[in-house]
Amino acid sequence: MDSEYRKLDQREQDLIRKLLENEFDGRDAFLTQIDSVLGKETIPGEFIHLRCTAGDPGPKGPSLIAEGECHDADGALLGVLLHCDKDGFLGVLETIRYDGNPIQRQPQASDVNIVSTPRYWPGRLRDEGPISN
Repeated sequence: MDSEYRKLDQREQDLIRKLLENEFDGRDAFLTQIDSVLGKETIPGEFIHLRCTAGDPGPKGPSLIAEGECHDADGALLGVLLHCDKDGFLGVLETIRYDGNPIQRQPQASDVNIVSTPRYWPGRLRDEGPISN
């Protein structure tokens, strides 16, 4: 196993659970992956590549699964995004400070408000309607 990957800490696992709070098709499969997911921080504090070692695959991506927002210590807006990979497994946990400045305080799940969950998966025709919501 790649030694750069590590078990996610509780804060990171809680963020993923928070982002998966709203129901949508595939959500339950993504929830089965959380306890086995490993992470590799490629941009410290901002970008964690995820590798699942167990769990059920969700809808195949790559795709944005969910997006949340919260505020940094100085009030600047942060985005917290969860992506899946092409095989339907959790792929990336990303934190973005929209003004481009460095993140001052890592977001906590309790601070995050969900702003979107998927309505359309890749490959699904728009006129087929929403999958859920």
